[in-house]
Amino acid sequence: MRVLKFGGTSLANPERFSQAAKLIERAHLEEQAAGVLSAPAKITNHLVALSEKAALNQPTDSHFNEAIDIFYNIINGLHAENNKFDLAGTKALIDAEFAQIKNLLEEIRQAGKVSDAVKATIDCRGEKLSIAMMKAWFEARGYSVHIVDPVKQLLAKGGYLESSVEIVESTKRVDAASIAKDKVVLMAGFTAGNENGELVLLGRNGSDYSAACLAACLGASVC
Repeated sequence: MRVLKFGGTSLANPERFSQAAKLIERAHLEEQAAGVLSAPAKITNHLVALSEKAALNQPTDSHFNEAIDIFYNIINGLHAENNKFDLAGTKALIDAEFAQIKNLLEEIRQAGKVSDAVKATIDCRGEKLSIAMMKAWFEARGYSVHIVDPVKQLLAKGGYLESSVEIVESTKRVDAASIAKDKVVLMAGFTAGNENGELVLLGRNGSDYSAACLAACLGASVC
């Protein structure tokens, strides 16, 4: 197993996203590969701004619309490259995530503050959607995909915004032996789950840390 991690710049637009996907594909054809993905460039900054501005009852529409447009641009480009890419299904996932964000922003406005738990759930949506888009890319190419759910499978201890992963327990949960060898493995970076099953973030450089943790859990040959 080889683990490849891609940061936001590598996923910023359709061309770069497709290039990252092809690098995972190439690695997978040589030796089963796992891709750990960040949010596309600028997305996390927009998401952070959304909750902070909502807490101050400031306008958020520009951040919201610019963020969703970044995702629409990527999926439209991926579909233009391969018309088997599930454009409608992926767009529906993006719309559903942003509908949830909109509801959370309204709750933040009413409260006049944002809790760490809610902030964590908003800040990580970009990584989650990177995985949805990458899964659709591989399925359009005829591959089967195994998603590692970091909230369920990476046990972390600490606060909602900065936790550290317990490798021994996480290795048991990831259970590398149960992953079929023909499947491309994907995992969202930056997130894990606490002992109560709640989503937590892994702090600054969290996606790099995620990739190292997954490599350890999988017994990867390369990260």
